[in-house]
Amino acid sequence: MTLLGDALHNMTPFRGIGVNTALRDAMALRRALVAVSRGEADLIKALAAYERDMIGYGFAAVQASLKNMERFHATGILARSTTKTLFRAIDHVPPLKAAFLGR
Repeated sequence: MTLLGDALHNMTPFRGIGVNTALRDAMALRRALVAVSRGEADLIKALAAYERDMIGYGFAAVQASLKNMERFHATGILARSTTKTLFRAIDHVPPLKAAFLGR
């Protein structure tokens, strides 16, 4: 059994990447299974490689999401105001939004 998406890396909604991460997992798992079906890879080794890769980028995404949540819910008025202003600016300036979303 192997896991993908929220079954492995459940994250806050504060980066908006949960579904993207799950889709990336599915694509990587599909690639591994196709390689096995073509005889290009051993099943156990292909799944192990998929899981190693997924754990690396998946938990990095979870950490980024958690940091954004902590910033958004900061207790200090200055930190909270700065964060909200930053998110509003990012949402309204297309180049910033693209950079923030990694596009």
